[in-house]
Amino acid sequence: ALSALPGDNVGFNVKFALK
Repeated sequence: ALSALPGDNVGFNVKFALK
């Protein structure tokens, strides 16, 4: 999800890219 945590943003970006 979108948050201040880099790791969380990375996970969200990966899932968004795979979508």
